[in-house]
Amino acid sequence: MSRPSTTAPLFGKHAAGEIGDKLTDMGDALGSLTGVLSVAGGVAGIVGNAMSARADFREMRQGREAARALRARLGQPA
Repeated sequence: MSRPSTTAPLFGKHAAGEIGDKLTDMGDALGSLTGVLSVAGGVAGIVGNAMSARADFREMRQGREAARALRARLGQPA
């Protein structure tokens, strides 16, 4: 490996190990961030499912109310 400039630090015999350690630390940090994002995605999915279930319940309730109103209307004399 050649130095890019005269002010660049020289590589010692332990440079590869130090670089590997730094890359490992960065990989661990990235893995932790991925885990946090995964948990956040899971929570968002749960919230989305709850909202969908609530909307389904509302639709069923409105359907029952509409059917009840229609039966009442059809049962009345014209």
